[in-house]
Amino acid sequence: MKTKIVLIFYIVIIVLFFQGCSLTKVSSLKIKKGLLNLEQWDFKEDGNIKLNGDWEFYWNQSLTPDEIEKSNSKLTGYYPVPLYWTKYADLNLPAKGKATYRMVIKADKRYKALSIKTPEIYTEYCLWVNGDILDSSIGTKSTKPIYLHPNVYTFSNDTDQIEIILQIKNTLHSNAGIGQAFILGTPDNVYSSRIRLIAMDLITLAICIFFGVYHLILFIVKKNEYELLYFVIFCISVSVRGIMSNETLIMQIFPNMPFIIGSKIITASIPTITGTILLYFYYMFKKESSKRIMWLFVGINMLYLLIVAITGSYFYSFLFNYYLISVILVCLLILFETIKLTLNGNKDILIFLAGAIFVIISALNDMLFFNQLINTGYCLALGLVMFSIAQSILLAIRILRLSKEKQVLYEKLNETGLAFMQAQIKPHFIYNALSTIINMTIKDPKRTKELLLDFSDYLRACFNFDNIKGMTTVKKEMETVKAYLSIEKARFGDRLNVVYDVTENPRALIPVLCIQPIVENAVRHGIMSKIDGGTIKISVRNADNSTYICIEDDGVGMDEMKLTDIYNDENQNGVGIKNVNSRLKIRYGKGLHIKSRLNEGTVVQMVIPQNIKRKVSNTYESISS
Repeated sequence: MKTKIVLIFYIVIIVLFFQGCSLTKVSSLKIKKGLLNLEQWDFKEDGNIKLNGDWEFYWNQSLTPDEIEKSNSKLTGYYPVPLYWTKYADLNLPAKGKATYRMVIKADKRYKALSIKTPEIYTEYCLWVNGDILDSSIGTKSTKPIYLHPNVYTFSNDTDQIEIILQIKNTLHSNAGIGQAFILGTPDNVYSSRIRLIAMDLITLAICIFFGVYHLILFIVKKNEYELLYFVIFCISVSVRGIMSNETLIMQIFPNMPFIIGSKIITASIPTITGTILLYFYYMFKKESSKRIMWLFVGINMLYLLIVAITGSYFYSFLFNYYLISVILVCLLILFETIKLTLNGNKDILIFLAGAIFVIISALNDMLFFNQLINTGYCLALGLVMFSIAQSILLAIRILRLSKEKQVLYEKLNETGLAFMQAQIKPHFIYNALSTIINMTIKDPKRTKELLLDFSDYLRACFNFDNIKGMTTVKKEMETVKAYLSIEKARFGDRLNVVYDVTENPRALIPVLCIQPIVENAVRHGIMSKIDGGTIKISVRNADNSTYICIEDDGVGMDEMKLTDIYNDENQNGVGIKNVNSRLKIRYGKGLHIKSRLNEGTVVQMVIPQNIKRKVSNTYESISS
């Protein structure tokens, strides 16, 4: 059932993503020599269109619409858009410089208003449509160039010709020119397409924030499980990248963010994501991963992160393509490690691989798209979200498994504690009991027989290793207690008095040897430390689906310091009572409640819940009356 739910969730995310990315229909219409004829294009039926093709290109010229019309403007040629001008092979242009792009559209005048969606442009630019400035990121003496801000602009279409001019000035990035397509359509279509993309960015952000906060809480609780910490950093980095890329939601909050700040943040997110994935993988599969190679690539990512932090955008953007080689090697390393672990029988690695494949494919796609080798669009956001989902599932499975292992260890500790206590009880008591019985053989043979039977019952309970799982009935526990007190009564005579107040259902289940050690402690350290002895009262009753047990004595009692030592696990005194306290806390989360006053006596209380199910050694045993 869980597998089906996860599969459905994956499918929904993929469908939503590709629906959100579907801005335009595939069209064979291209711009030729700066002209695009859309007179036969029906925007309502055919949808939006990408303004791809050969635009007019004016190198080293920043031309306004009026200036282009003048004869002194010099056309360099017709060059493809989208494509960085540094990749115009026959021109061999530097990245730093300025240029003007122009194109003309013959449009259907039926559409009185049209909208244009601008792409991410890694430069200062100014967009003109029909002589009006629609968008500008160019800085002035008092302002700095602003960060990427793709947007939608609507303009009137009252003539049969639309002129689009883009002025570009670049000094900040190694990629100069137009890297992605402009999109043209009706206002409804273009805006709705952008809203879908914004919705996908918000979904990505919400998923990553949720996973990040959830696993941060887990890390705070568990502390030493560093895979949780690195997964949290990964989620934060993906969230930051999500609002800094695609539709750049960050610009809705900080519309005047300087380009250099935004560029550093989004560029730094890549080595941070890559490094945290490596560290997450290392700590998840620490015993089996290649430590030195992992840390080598972590070091490379941290080095590039440092370069981004201390150098200018032109320098680190120039190095970015070389850095991407290390990202490709990281992808290959993770694939190699996952295949190796799979062959070694590690089942968890398959879940990791399911998410890693999304990241690797989407990362390779984005690398190729960034370098304009393909025209698919960015999809790293999808890959990172799918990776987050897969790793959250993996971490949940890992935590569940650790919880089960912890439960088994608790049970073993409980069993060990019980066995240890059984060993502690026998030596001193057996010796004293045998001495008492021997002394009785001549004085009172009948009483001797009764004591031997009590002693036999007591030993049977102590050596009953079938009870090692830890539970018995009130009836059987009280038989052990009565057998013990019968022998002690024979030893101490009138110095020891016992009062029973047991109204509980005899079949109610309680931990083995949870009453007898407390009673023994009361006899040895409470009653017998007084010259005149005293009285022990044992009460067992039921209320609120729980069994309430109380052992009280009027012995010598304890001061606050000694009472504190009883709860101190490092103190070696009171082994029996500490053992009972520890077993109760392991099983029920709550131990003994002890009240004592010096020279007045001690009261020990415990509450045993009934009508609950607890897992013990892979089987469920019902604790109910």
